Amino acid sequence: MSKSSYIFHITISALIFIFVIAMALFTSQAFGTNAMTDALRINNLDNNQSWDTYSNDQQISMAAASSLQKIPPNSEQEMVVGILLGLAFGCIALFVIAKYFNKIIVRALFVISLWSLISMFFTSLGYTIFGPSVFNITYVSIMLGVSTILVLTWLVYPEWWVVTSIAIIIAISAAAFFGSSFSPLSIIILLIGLSIYDYVAVIRTKFMLKFAQKVMSVQLPAAIALPYTKDSSLIKDGVNFGEVKERSDRGFMILGTGDLIFPTVLAVSAAVYSSMAHGIIVGIFIIIAYMIMMYTMYYSKYAPKIQALPGLPFLCTGAIIGYIITLAL
Repeated sequence: MSKSSYIFHITISALIFIFVIAMALFTSQAFGTNAMTDALRINNLDNNQSWDTYSNDQQISMAAASSLQKIPPNSEQEMVVGILLGLAFGCIALFVIAKYFNKIIVRALFVISLWSLISMFFTSLGYTIFGPSVFNITYVSIMLGVSTILVLTWLVYPEWWVVTSIAIIIAISAAAFFGSSFSPLSIIILLIGLSIYDYVAVIRTKFMLKFAQKVMSVQLPAAIALPYTKDSSLIKDGVNFGEVKERSDRGFMILGTGDLIFPTVLAVSAAVYSSMAHGIIVGIFIIIAYMIMMYTMYYSKYAPKIQALPGLPFLCTGAIIGYIITLAL
């Protein structure tokens, strides 16, 4: 493929990134204590009632509302450290699981977590658009049904468009949830730590390349996968993470879900703790950083030597610069 032919993939990936940021900012408005209050009211329940007194329909409705609760702000710094350690050990554990277990077994292990994140997305989207009426059992049943269909589709047919669609939903849900739960300062600390980790894991130890290869070999929705040719199949061909002469030889353009989530978390936090305008500004700088990253990878004089590029140092820097600018406004 010629260099100019990569413009299409860069443009599509940038539009996906913009969509993730926009939807995370939009759905972040759903998270907080209002959801539980509204769910109690629409189901004619009292906050002092015990769970056992709820009907099955009311329990399902309240469970959906509870997914929109923020993380209690007891000790954000301790939580940030916990997230960093959890991500580090989680990556190692996922690498081991993907390496030594059957594909179906690996996918099955992630069914509940994926289903929960997809359900959270539809709940937050519905609550933001329609308000308390989404906690009606009819909507909740539809939302749970659609989430189940998506997960089952991924289990039986994890082609690139299925994996990519679910990865986008996961990125939106995770960014909206964590961004609405943590203050910008705590998130900046998290982003700095993750950027250092990403640099070491990609450039120094190469662990992230091995990790990505194992994860994508079992078609987990841990990345956006855009095929370079219409005949490319994630199921049949997979992704080539070895050394290649042309990027198109990899089969797919890959953008990790973490690259979408973590910088977007700061945009959401800026919107929640300051104003939506500030969140949009941070989002704009994330996209600027993304385009700089793409230029470096595909068109700069260093491009021929680059086999893989850590995304978070670029993207998190852009997010932090954007947030600093909002402080001056």
